[in-house]
Amino acid sequence: MIREIFRFINYRYFLHMKLVFFVDVDNTLLNNDQIKVEIKASLTRILGKQEAEHFWQHHDSFREYAKLVDFPNITRTYCAEINEKTCSVVVGNIFNGIEFSQSLYPQALEAITHLKTLGRAFVFSEGDMIYQRRKIEKSGIAEVVDGIFLFEHKLNHLDEIIAQFQGDRFIFIDDRDDKLLEIKQRISSALTIVVCQGHYAKEDCPANHSANFVVGSVAELRQFSRETFFH
Repeated sequence: MIREIFRFINYRYFLHMKLVFFVDVDNTLLNNDQIKVEIKASLTRILGKQEAEHFWQHHDSFREYAKLVDFPNITRTYCAEINEKTCSVVVGNIFNGIEFSQSLYPQALEAITHLKTLGRAFVFSEGDMIYQRRKIEKSGIAEVVDGIFLFEHKLNHLDEIIAQFQGDRFIFIDDRDDKLLEIKQRISSALTIVVCQGHYAKEDCPANHSANFVVGSVAELRQFSRETFFH
């Protein structure tokens, strides 16, 4: 009798508990590796091979120093060095002309739409506030999610984000197993889903991961049900 009452209480709790999904963008919803290939090809076409490599040196140096990619800042430092007046316009047009929607992984937006039938779905991304937000908006991602949490370094803001959703069950979805592992260490009750896509994915990702769930593509998120997260 006591066991049945306990099950009933758990079931009632299950019915009322809200699911909140925090979804990464780069190489989770968007094929960022493909976008980089497009950027490099455009730089070579417009600047020439030597100057394109020069620009990418600024990219690598900035990323090493700041631990993030910030193309507006990278462009400013590169253009200041070569002292070319039209540089920022010419290089900036490369990023303005990218069709980010063409780099969405198959069924990415449909996957988000499905998650929203289970709870609320938010972007949880990092990068610069200009280019990264443009990617999220121009790709169509912004239109299907319930909100956007964008920071230069997102895990530095994890506590303040979670504080807004007390009493809910959190599910984090990312292509980087190391990020998910840190989240799990800081929020033991959180559930994590690693998506085996992009250059951060381990070769043996399906078998070797620290997440609660593993999927081979973002499209597979459409197979999850509410019950999946309460086993």
